[in-house]
Amino acid sequence: MASPNWIDGVYDGGVGYFTDAGDNVTRVDVCTTEPTTHTEATSTYTVGNYTIDNTDFSLAAGDTSGRKATLAQQTGNNGTGTGAANFVAFTKTVGSVFVGVIDGDGDTVNSGSPFTINAVDVLEIRDAT
Repeated sequence: MASPNWIDGVYDGGVGYFTDAGDNVTRVDVCTTEPTTHTEATSTYTVGNYTIDNTDFSLAAGDTSGRKATLAQQTGNNGTGTGAANFVAFTKTVGSVFVGVIDGDGDTVNSGSPFTINAVDVLEIRDAT
């Protein structure tokens, strides 16, 4: 392999933000429109959410190289609104921090009905090529 060639722990520093025991991410929302702030993610555009912590994420080898963080499947909550889950937003409740957003699956969430967030890779850091 060409350099640089780092041990997994180096890459885990980046993807490890999600599994840090400090609970850097405490909530995940499915949103109809791409949020850019904590308020948009947790109020304006959300149609459902789950409270999560670092144990809901796992670190593993990347699909092609490097490392990745994966959110485990979330089930059991009911939708708080109705709309397409076009985006999945990650926030931290303390300090109202907007951590980031990824594309959702676009499935319809119905207010008052159960919805699922399937396991999804939230960040992958690849080896340099």
